[in-house]
Amino acid sequence: MKERVNIYTLKSILKTEITLAVNKKKEYDNALYLQDLYQELLKLINNVDIEELFKNIPAIKLLLNLIYSEQEVNYIENNLIIITHKLLKMVGNVDLINEYNSILKKLNKMINKINEDAFVMTNLVKKYYIEYEFLKYNEKNCRTILYRLNKEYIIDKEQINFICELLKKYDYKKEEIIIIKEYINHHNIKVKYDNPIISYTVINLLKSDFLEFEIDELYEKNVKNKLDEYVLIITEYILEEERLELQKEFLDSIFSWMNHDEIDYVLKKVLNNFVGLLKSCQSNMLDVDNYDDELIRRVIIAEYNSYYYKYRDLLEYYNFMVINHLEENVVEEINEDNNSYNDNLEVKNNLFFAMNSSTAYAKRDLLSVPEEYLESVKTLLEDFRYGLISNTNIDGFANNKLLKGYKKLKDDQIRIVFRNLGNNNYLILGILVKKTMNNHKEYVSVINRDYYYDISNIDSYNNLLEESNVIYNDMLEYISEFSRKGNR
Repeated sequence: MKERVNIYTLKSILKTEITLAVNKKKEYDNALYLQDLYQELLKLINNVDIEELFKNIPAIKLLLNLIYSEQEVNYIENNLIIITHKLLKMVGNVDLINEYNSILKKLNKMINKINEDAFVMTNLVKKYYIEYEFLKYNEKNCRTILYRLNKEYIIDKEQINFICELLKKYDYKKEEIIIIKEYINHHNIKVKYDNPIISYTVINLLKSDFLEFEIDELYEKNVKNKLDEYVLIITEYILEEERLELQKEFLDSIFSWMNHDEIDYVLKKVLNNFVGLLKSCQSNMLDVDNYDDELIRRVIIAEYNSYYYKYRDLLEYYNFMVINHLEENVVEEINEDNNSYNDNLEVKNNLFFAMNSSTAYAKRDLLSVPEEYLESVKTLLEDFRYGLISNTNIDGFANNKLLKGYKKLKDDQIRIVFRNLGNNNYLILGILVKKTMNNHKEYVSVINRDYYYDISNIDSYNNLLEESNVIYNDMLEYISEFSRKGNR
């Protein structure tokens, strides 16, 4: 999904609408001014005799210069003056009556042309007035909303409805509009409460692109039917059972008699079932009535979280069982003789970074880490990446259901929150400083940054890994620069 879906792009659209209204007002004012000039000009050329027309020529020339371009003015002035002079000389001469009438026709043709131009300008004024009145209403709302966003005031329901209609004008899709509404909801929560916990579940839900596995139907009908029965049994069991250890025991007992291909087939189908449930949550959230009803929205979020964590655990189990990459390789005891890093060290764990728009959360968190702790961040990240982390520097979150499935790298003051993406791939969610933390709220806030991070496709995996390596190196450069300053 395009990253036009945030508060900054909304502000940009509001500013664009204001600019459109201001420019249309200028067009309307200019057209109104020209209409008035035309009215004055028509008084000087319509229903007047030749003598009076000749007397009016200086004023006519002045008005023509205000209305028309230089080229048009030269053409009209020259012809008008010449024709008027000729007619003035012929007045009262009966012998030249035919020539007089012929020249008079030319004059009337030119006067008619000016009248037509005046009529067009009058219609243009009406058109600009209608357009400006519409844009003026938009401008007023846009200025109010922009002020409220910048000055941290509540955006009310009527203003949110206006924003939704405005976004349709810019071809925003339904899911994009709801994401913008959720960002506004975040804005309102921040205005109402001090240090609120902001949940990004709705945004992650709508931004996630869950892909189903392609499955080769290679089995005979009776074997396939048997395997499909297990798919249904496993799906129903995992939906009911919340305890991960019992889920794994159940899966292990079923797969103990299956071969590799059968396990692959069953797990893929079960995962696809959960993808269907997750997509159903997305579809339900896209119903504006569902989103606007707080109770229904909470139910959808709860369902999504339940399905998502089960799906994530299943995907990790699938990677373990089918790809057969043991997690024991993730953490290795540090070699006490190894006190420095070098270019020959092999990367054991790939680090990916949760993103907020185009910025990694961890990179942003780094700016708030005191200089004296920056080296600790570097050491934890490098040890983890190269498989040198000590067991004493890695920990889970015991007895906290909200933090289930997450872990932290830690030393005296630094806490780096992460989760496993499968195999030796890890998503870094954020960095916290222990002495500034009051309780587990900060951890909950960090895990709310979590979202479905798709590395199932090889091209996507390589691109994300390359981007994450750039982020990792940027963070180390920042630490090298500012930790030195802290040590001077």
